[in-house]
Amino acid sequence: MVHLPIQFQGSFGETILEAFFDENLSFSLVCEATIKSIATPIQKPNSKMVFNELTGFSIVTDKTVCLDFLVNGLMLSDEFLVVENLSTQVIFGATTLRKWRIKLDISNNALLLNPQVAQFRL
Repeated sequence: MVHLPIQFQGSFGETILEAFFDENLSFSLVCEATIKSIATPIQKPNSKMVFNELTGFSIVTDKTVCLDFLVNGLMLSDEFLVVENLSTQVIFGATTLRKWRIKLDISNNALLLNPQVAQFRL
């Protein structure tokens, strides 16, 4: 798992949050209290369950938020499931990592991202 400060932008402003990157978690999560100053979560009619294949951890939520975030100088965007009492500010899950083809360099606590892939997908 990689742990880094990441700049986020929402409809109300921007902030830097401590983010974990976890390939074993299905979706990306954000703590509700952490993002209230930069974006408003949207209530969805159906709940989603998030599951960590490695630990068996699961959580159910019915709120989402779309946020932009800066990785290696590139502004990317994705939907995050909003969790009321998340123990960390943000966790990037496998769907976001696959979407942007972000690779984890665990030994150097860094992210590897091909700028051409990110620009093509934007």
